[in-house]
Amino acid sequence: MTHAPSGSDAYVDLVAEGDWEHVAANMREADVREVTALGSTPAKALHGSVALSRVAFTIRHADEPVGMFGACDQGAVWMLGTSGIQAIRFRFLRQSRPWLNLLHSASPVLWNWVDARNDLHIRWLKWLGFRFHGERPYGVNGETFRYFDRRYEHV
Repeated sequence: MTHAPSGSDAYVDLVAEGDWEHVAANMREADVREVTALGSTPAKALHGSVALSRVAFTIRHADEPVGMFGACDQGAVWMLGTSGIQAIRFRFLRQSRPWLNLLHSASPVLWNWVDARNDLHIRWLKWLGFRFHGERPYGVNGETFRYFDRRYEHV
């Protein structure tokens, strides 16, 4: 995934009007479960995340938004997506690390909480080099979440 289309059907771009609404309406079930456990809705979670982010981007496949990610000034990193990201999963994985380094422009330490039931995200976060520091009830109904963080390492 490149920053500009340049002939690719999968790319990362700046957030455009309508992106968060499309992703919210088509969000992966695991992501819906996570934002719901935090007392939000897909639309509110995406709108709020984009609004609070220092940097935010949309992942597109065939010009359709399939995911969004970003980081706030204090380093809270986030990503929410649709099942459409599955079609570009290998390109997504290959490009995750370079984009993660860009997110570090918001903060040298990136962090957040992840729903302990979201195995796919936890495996991906570990692969990206995030460290996990235990788990605790964090959701509105006592759902278990895991805290993670990653320090910027200049390579």
